[in-house]
Amino acid sequence: MTTTNKVIAFLSYLLLVPGWLFVLIFRRKQPAELQHARQSLLINLVPILFYLVWLLFTWLVVAIPIMGPLVAWFAFAILIAVCVVLIVLWLVGMIRALRGDQNPLAIVGTWAAKLPF
Repeated sequence: MTTTNKVIAFLSYLLLVPGWLFVLIFRRKQPAELQHARQSLLINLVPILFYLVWLLFTWLVVAIPIMGPLVAWFAFAILIAVCVVLIVLWLVGMIRALRGDQNPLAIVGTWAAKLPF
């Protein structure tokens, strides 16, 4: 990987949505950048998806007396744990992008490789 590729791969993580969107639109021919952009895309979209699922689940469960709010709090704890793991993966992805490492990230790497773009 050249220095330019490393910087653009790093920016795909750092700039969040504009970063991976830029790579997906303008730099599709660079496989290393595209891999990091896909991983960044998943790292950015998974918390939003988990939050929406948590909202729907909480809305359905909170009406149950006594147990409903406890289950909703437990689900919120799971949401926070997922976000902490994704923050760690985000930092590891940035470090790997700066080093020029093309190994996929632990959890999101295999799913990112399956994205159709």
